[in-house]
Amino acid sequence: MTFSVFEIESVEKKNDDFVLDVKVLPDRAHYALCHHGIACELAAALSVQVRPIQNQDGQVRPVKTLAQLRINIESEKDCRRYIGRRVENVAVRLLHNEISKD
Repeated sequence: MTFSVFEIESVEKKNDDFVLDVKVLPDRAHYALCHHGIACELAAALSVQVRPIQNQDGQVRPVKTLAQLRINIESEKDCRRYIGRRVENVAVRLLHNEISKD
């Protein structure tokens, strides 16, 4: 792993298993701060397949299809590349335990 994508800071034996301390750099944090992200990188380095994530009931659920989003770049000279992400169903609210009593 150290030579392909992540630095291993330590390896600790716990019973019949091993715990790896993986150093994830900030530029990879958006996908690699979870088990699935690390597994995908390992799979790519080792040329193996990653099994799809399953819910607790063992069912694999497809991601719902989103309505198409149109981006219109008016000047390709000024905008050579565009990257975006759509986030839906976000609720901004104050949690009860965060209310200050001052």
